[in-house]
Amino acid sequence: MGLGCALLTISENQIEKRLCIGDRQMKVQRPAEEVQVQAALLIEEQERLLLAARQTDIPIIRLNTDDMDWAAAADRILRFTEELMG
Repeated sequence: MGLGCALLTISENQIEKRLCIGDRQMKVQRPAEEVQVQAALLIEEQERLLLAARQTDIPIIRLNTDDMDWAAAADRILRFTEELMG
């Protein structure tokens, strides 16, 4: 069928840092407490997505994006897609 799921994840200990990087890029400044709340919500959402993906018969690739190497992530997704297409 050629259907697959690529799930990009962030390690829990990196989420607050990544939120702050995004905020700086968007020129947004949030209180630390707000960042912590958002990080907790992202951790929960990431876990929900992982659980949902595991409950399907769809092939899954989980990519940790802590290193923010987007070219490598794109390459891995492309290889995964090619494997699915056989």
